[in-house]
This record gives sequence, C-alpha cells and structure tokens, in this order.
Amino acid sequence: MSRNRHDGPGNSWVAASAYLLAGWLPVVLLTYLLRESILDARGGGYEFVAQALGRPEVPLLQKLALFRMDFLIVVLVIPLAVMLLIRRMGPRARGVVVVAIVVPFLSVLAIERACFIEVGTFLPIAVLQAGTTDVGRAFFLEYVPWGSLLKFAALIGIASVLPTLTTLLDRRHELDHRPLVLGVATAWLAILAMAGASWLVPLPPNPFQSSALVEATASFAGLTQQPLLPPRQGPKSAPQLVAEYRALTHAPIPNRADPYTGRARGYDVLFLVLETAPAECLDFDRPDGLPPTMRRLAATSFVATEHFTTYPLTVRAIFSIFSSWYPSNSPTTFIKQLGKTHWDLLAPGVVRSAKSAGYRTSVFAPEPVENWERDDLRYHALGFDDWFTPPAPKFFEWSDTTVTRRSMAEAEDMKALALLKDEIARAIGAGQRYLFSFQPQYSHGPWPGITATSTYDDVTAACKPLFATIDGWLGQVTDLLAARDRLDQTLIVVVGDHGIRTRSEYPGLAAGVQHDLTYHVPLLVYVPGVLTAPVRIDHLTSHIDIAPTVSDLLGFTEDRALEQGSPIWNPAIAGRTTFLFGRNYVGADGFVAGDKADMYNYAIKSAYSAPWNGHLGFSLQDLVPPSSDEAERIADTIGEMTNLQRRWAGLMVAEKYREAMVAPAPGAR
Repeated sequence: MSRNRHDGPGNSWVAASAYLLAGWLPVVLLTYLLRESILDARGGGYEFVAQALGRPEVPLLQKLALFRMDFLIVVLVIPLAVMLLIRRMGPRARGVVVVAIVVPFLSVLAIERACFIEVGTFLPIAVLQAGTTDVGRAFFLEYVPWGSLLKFAALIGIASVLPTLTTLLDRRHELDHRPLVLGVATAWLAILAMAGASWLVPLPPNPFQSSALVEATASFAGLTQQPLLPPRQGPKSAPQLVAEYRALTHAPIPNRADPYTGRARGYDVLFLVLETAPAECLDFDRPDGLPPTMRRLAATSFVATEHFTTYPLTVRAIFSIFSSWYPSNSPTTFIKQLGKTHWDLLAPGVVRSAKSAGYRTSVFAPEPVENWERDDLRYHALGFDDWFTPPAPKFFEWSDTTVTRRSMAEAEDMKALALLKDEIARAIGAGQRYLFSFQPQYSHGPWPGITATSTYDDVTAACKPLFATIDGWLGQVTDLLAARDRLDQTLIVVVGDHGIRTRSEYPGLAAGVQHDLTYHVPLLVYVPGVLTAPVRIDHLTSHIDIAPTVSDLLGFTEDRALEQGSPIWNPAIAGRTTFLFGRNYVGADGFVAGDKADMYNYAIKSAYSAPWNGHLGFSLQDLVPPSSDEAERIADTIGEMTNLQRRWAGLMVAEKYREAMVAPAPGAR
C-alpha cells in the first residue's frame, strides 16, 4: 500500500514550499526591480548612502543591507504565512490559492513601478483611474508602452503556469523526491543566510529602509494618504479662515485699491491656458525667442518671470487660475468631494466677478467637460455660463492608422478655435462684454521625438514647434479682434497650466522631487492702453495671483473677500509663503518663504530645504536630518496649509458662500 504523501508534516512543508517558490518568485523579482528603481539614479538611494559613507559608491554588503526589509517581508514573512495556509490543502486548492495571492501582488507592483518610473512616486488607485477613463485613454499608450504591457502579461503568465505545473507534479506524487527536498532545503538556507547577513551589515541613517512591496501596496490602497497633521476642525467662518490663512502665509490680503485698479475697465477678456508649458519653452522675458503673436503682445504686457503653478495637474491648476484659491491636496478634488452632496457649488474669482458685472463667461475646450473629473461642475462653480466643445470624433476619424494622437488633438483644437472665433464675433456684434477661456490640448506631453535618451535641450527644443502652432491660432484671434476694432480693448492672459511631470516627457526627472520644469510656467498679461512697454515682475508669483490681477485691472471690487492671492505687481507678495502642491502626482509638496524653498517627499517621508534663487530644484544634499526641528517645521507647515485648505473648501457650499459674501473679512474692499 502506497504512503499518503499528505500524512507527513515534512512532506507537506516541502510541497507548500514548492508551490510557493513556483508562484512567488515573480513577486520577488518585481519587488527587487521596484526597490532597485528607488535606490538607483531614479530615486537616489545609493547616491545618498554613498555620500553618507564617504565612498564613491555603495559597497556590495551595504547594497544588500538596503534590501533588508524586503528580505524580511517579501522573502520570509509573507511566504511563511502562505505556506501555513496551504500546506494542509489538496493539490488543486494549493494551486488556486497561490495564484489568487500572487496575481494581485504582481498587478500592484507592476502598476506602482510604472508610476514610480514615470513620476517618481507611488499613486493611489483613485488617482490612477485617470489613465483609464475619459481623456486619459488618449495618452495611455504614450505613458505605458506596449513593451511594459507585454512584460506584465508575461509575469502574470509565469505566475499562473508554474503553480499549475506544480499541481501536476503534486498529483503524480513527485514533490517528495529527494532531489526536490534537497533543492527546497538549500533554497531556504540560502534565503535565511542572505536575510540574516542583510541585518548584520551596518547602515548609516537614511530614509530608504522600508519595504518596497509594503509601500507600493499601501499606496495603491490609499493607506499612505494620511495627512501630515491630524485634520483640524477649528474655525470655519470666512473671516476666521482668512485670518488663519494670513497668519500662516503672511499674504498681503485682503487686497486694496492700487494704481492699476480699474485701468482696463470695460475690456473684454481672453484667457489662453497652455497645456504642459514649462517657462523654458516660452520665455516672455526674452521676446526675441517668442513666436510672432506672443512677441507682439509682450511689448505691452505684464511679464511674470518667476510664475509657478499651484499644482501640476490641469484641473487643479485651472481652478487656482480662476478662483485665486489653492486647489485640493487630497486624492479627490474639492469639487468631486463636495459635489457628491451639493450640486450648487460657488467659487469666487474673476469669472464670477465678471459674470456679476454682466460679462458673458464661456470655456472653449476640445474635450467634453462632462467627465470623471466633473469639469462641468467645476466650471459652473467658478461662474462660467457655458462651455463649447466640438462634437466627439466619429470612429472612422480614428480608424486611419496614419492619424496620430497629436494630429487628432490639432484637429479638435482647431474646431474649438472656430467656435471661439464665432462667439467672439457674435459678442462684439451684440456689444456684449465677455470673458472667454481657450484651452487647447495640442501641446500636451509627451512631445514628439522624446525618447529615453533625450536631453534637457532636446526636450525644451521639442516644444517650440507646438507652441508656434498655438501662437498661430492666437494670431487668428488677435487678427479678428483688430479687424473689429477691439484688440485695444481686450485683456489677454497667456499662461501655462503646469510643466513637465513624467519621465516619458523628460527622462531626466528625479523621483519625488519638485522641479522647475514642472512648476515654473509662463505668464503674460496683455493690457493695451494701460501699458506702453513691458513690465517685468521679478518676484515669485503663483496661479492664485492671476484672478486678483485681472479683477483689479477690470475694476471689479465685489466678492473679493476670499482671495488668497494678490495682483502680481504687489511687491508684498515677495514676503509671502507660497505653496507648491503635488502630493498626488509627483509625490511631493513644497513652499517658498523668503530665501528658502522647502519640500516634503512622501515616498521616503523626508524633508528638503534649499536656498531660493528663483529656480526650483532639490538635491540629496538638501535633505534635512530626520526628526530634526527643521524637518518637523517643514512637515507641519505643509500639514497646516493642507488642513486649512480642506476647511476653506467648505465655503463653496452655496449657503456658506453667500454668508461669506455678506460678511467679508475685516479690511476688505
């Protein structure tokens, strides 16, 4: 009578080990690759430890030690737990359970590794859905190439096939052969030896010691999104919130009348919001390098040489441009959060002020605003009367394999441009003042010709033809205005929403670090008849300053008690603490105060501090010692502002907004 293989505890452990080694190895491999990405030039861990050791590079044993938490979690703790779970099961159940455990881990690791390589941080599933819904689908394959998808499919296949083959061996009673037993025992001894050695090797204090698998999984589930400081209830009335914001930021608000107030009263207004527009691509401070229409406009414009976005994500940046508020710094925007229970949201800013003054307010965009980001609700809250988008492309327009996403974007932008020109002509003919926003997508990254070996100069050169095309569209509008004798009575704002954010757009971006290419964007405010020469604004300005600038020029005085920004020419802005959010896209938040720029990197839970000279950038030399007073100050400042903005957003609820407008903050206009 043959022995039942499952009767012996030793054999059951051997069988469980065989299943686990067959199915879990792809997880170990992908964890290693993710950890290596965090430690190599993308993340800077090896460089940091080498500097701490005073060595040109990290010795082999110290490299091994940097993987100690993954040895513990990925190679020991989880495998042992799975073995306990499956060792008493039958062959089929073992195979099914191993695959059911392995595939989700592999999926999360593959997604988060792709995210880390692209933007330098791990992202929660709530943010990642942008890549598979609505407009995100148009860019999906440019950010996630076919090669990566095929590798992922291969890993899933291996993780599924190997346990299946092990099941066949298990049924044939071939898992207790002596060579296999010796092989499994040798594998476990080698694992234990390497894990033990990794914990015996000393390491200098460093922020690169967590488990990549734990960090990736927790981030994917949104478990690492806890605020730096516990949420505060505190004061919620508008005057109290304004006072708290002023105390935290030293902002020169409420804004008061100044020499430019009302100088452009009665002007029409056109916003041109440029997609993916680093300041390096359109340097308004050097007009000779500008395309022709913008060069002409720059001659009688305010030119902000140090203008920065509030957030490197279009919907949040646009919210700041028109409202003068910082945007949400959580995975879900204020609009989506509040819109679940309140349809009638109201945000202050230049659009709502223009609407109250009798202006027609419209958005012209190539893509539908009824989308997962709730742009329709956002534009309604900001005060836009309506939005114009061309009809969705018919399937046959996409079916031609020679049609690229770029050429389709150009075609759709030109349709939106035609709508804009028609509505401008109609408004002028009716004597109707208007505030229109044109938001083309032609320059959306990644730009043509950018590869994994592209340099900084390659990237900044690639954008020139794209913005030259958009400049031609702007020229069509200014020609129309000139022909209708309204160009000299039209205020034009040209601004970038954000800059380059991913390694597909620029391979040289470092992980989890805020960059000038990401945050520094162009800003030009054309006011003919008010200026006769360019006026340079050399101090740091933000998207929150655009709405007060335009409102001031137009002479709007009502409903301005909730501005967080100030007109760009106000020199007191230089003494303000200006925030640069980005936690849910680039994995870092920061702020500039005085002569310092500070940042918090969420991936490694570390603070940075660097001298501020008008250029945003951090290196490993700028890391602040962990647990120091300086690190705590940086984290607390960001946490305080995030908490304040979360409470401030509640003022968009209609009844709260109206109450705030009836009782403005002390000192308001």
